[in-house]
Amino acid sequence: MQHGGSLPQQRKGWAGMGAVIRDARDDDSKSWDIIERIRLILHSHTFFSFKVIRRQANGVAQFVFRLREDFEEHAEKAKTLPESTTNENKLILYGLFKQATVGPVNTSRPGMFNMKDRAKWDAWKAVEAKSKDEAMNDYITKVKQLLEEAA
Repeated sequence: MQHGGSLPQQRKGWAGMGAVIRDARDDDSKSWDIIERIRLILHSHTFFSFKVIRRQANGVAQFVFRLREDFEEHAEKAKTLPESTTNENKLILYGLFKQATVGPVNTSRPGMFNMKDRAKWDAWKAVEAKSKDEAMNDYITKVKQLLEEAA
């Protein structure tokens, strides 16, 4: 085997490393032990990386699940808000709830004679740029705030 330049310059990436290992095995049986150790280290690193990614993915799934549970819990608590809750706060909650459960506005704006539905649509449209998770978090925060004010 002829080497022109260093091996990392010749072969890059995981596939290149496999070629380097095969070439070294053919070249020199004494270097096989070193190459095998490198292969095992690389393999264990890949496995380790996979485990880390998997743990991170599981953590995200658990976070999303907990967020949805908290959201549903606070949606129930919102039903117990006092009648004195202002229409402005009710509209904020409505908009956040719709954004969290449906996503961006998917209907046309109600006509000007339907004031109540138009105000609700406007509240939803106002938070349209938020992700569902952001809307859930903001909804939970707002319900907590309103419950504390009511106490």
